[in-house]
Parts: sequence; C-alpha cells; structure tokens
Amino acid sequence: MEIFLEINRRGKFPNKEQLVKAMWEQDVNISISTFNLPLWKCDTFTLSWDKWLDDRRWSGLVGSKVNINFYLESDEDLEDRQIKLAYKQMMIEVENPVLLVDKKAVYQAAILIADRCDGVISLNQRDWLSIDEFKQVVEETLGFTFKEAAEVSLKEAKRG
Repeated sequence: MEIFLEINRRGKFPNKEQLVKAMWEQDVNISISTFNLPLWKCDTFTLSWDKWLDDRRWSGLVGSKVNINFYLESDEDLEDRQIKLAYKQMMIEVENPVLLVDKKAVYQAAILIADRCDGVISLNQRDWLSIDEFKQVVEETLGFTFKEAAEVSLKEAKRG
C-alpha cells in the first residue's frame, strides 16, 4: 500500500512524538528507524508498532511487526531544509497485506503531515485530495478506535 503527499512547508513537519501519537495510542511500544535528526531532515525513516510487546496474542503472527516507511524527496543541495517552501513529494509505504490497524495509522499520519505542511494526499499519484476529501474516502477505516482496529487486525492475522 502506498500513499503520496505533496507538501508545501516541510519545516512544519511533525516531530516523532507527534507522528507516533497520531498513528497509535500513547504508551505502545514503537520502533523508530532514522538518524538522530528532526524527521523533516531525513530522506527516509521507518516507524513500527511492536504489537507482540503490548499484547502476547500477537506473538508469532504475521503482521506482528509491520514497517511503515516514509520517503521524502531528497534535497542534497539544500543546507537548511527548514527554509525551503517549495512543494515536495512524499510517499508512505506499507508492505501488503496491510492490517486494519496499520492502514489506520498510515491514514492518520498522512492527514497529520498534510495538515501541518499545507499538503494534499493521493492514493494513486494521479488524483489529489484535500484533507477533508481524503477523510471522506477513508472514513470507514478512520471510524475505528485504536483498540477496535487492533482487535479486528488480530483476527485478520490469526486467519492468515
């Protein structure tokens, strides 16, 4: 699964804590793979909810650790990215099959980033949606609470 964003104010990019809070509940075990830099200075970073650490029922199941990869368009020639205001492209990628709880996390991340960076979102890189339009398209997934999405996902993972 891939989601694309066009962002206009990269320096307003959420920090790790804000992104994690939007994607999952607080106090869940999260793995973060990135340099020790603000996220908007990284060209790529990965977040993952380590489900089996929070709920033993996930132990050994497919989907117990799903990497959500974020790729930002590179700016090698730019010394201070925070002052760059031109739009940039970003992709959020998750390996298929995607469980509901991970899909919800990706959607929430896309909404937060687009909101903070004056961006638009696309599911196919052709049709660009405002945040409100995107929320309407994915409203069924966003309607689940974190706990509900986690329970549905656990059932999906057990079915294999």
